[in-house]
Amino acid sequence: MSFGKLGVGTRAQTKEPKTPFPPFARVGSVAGRIGGVMPTIYGQFWDVKTVANPINCAYTNHALDLHQDLAYYESPPGIQLLHCVRFDEGIKGGDSTFVDSFLVAERLR
Repeated sequence: MSFGKLGVGTRAQTKEPKTPFPPFARVGSVAGRIGGVMPTIYGQFWDVKTVANPINCAYTNHALDLHQDLAYYESPPGIQLLHCVRFDEGIKGGDSTFVDSFLVAERLR
């Protein structure tokens, strides 16, 4: 898949670095190669994981309807990087669905 053509891309089975460092540092390093990293009300980086008594639906293992993160920002992020640190049979939920909103808008014209 091409990020430039489809607006979404994946990178699977990346190699572990020779020197361990936090996952945020890994994704931050990639993000810094693309452009400036914009801090949010959640911080520059944050963990999205299931927690007891969540304050946000992102912290559950429930499926989320299609949505745009941080749409309430005056300048929402143009690119968002998600880094799945753990993915095995013990993980419940976390599926992602994407839609080409530009194609939808074009078909609605």
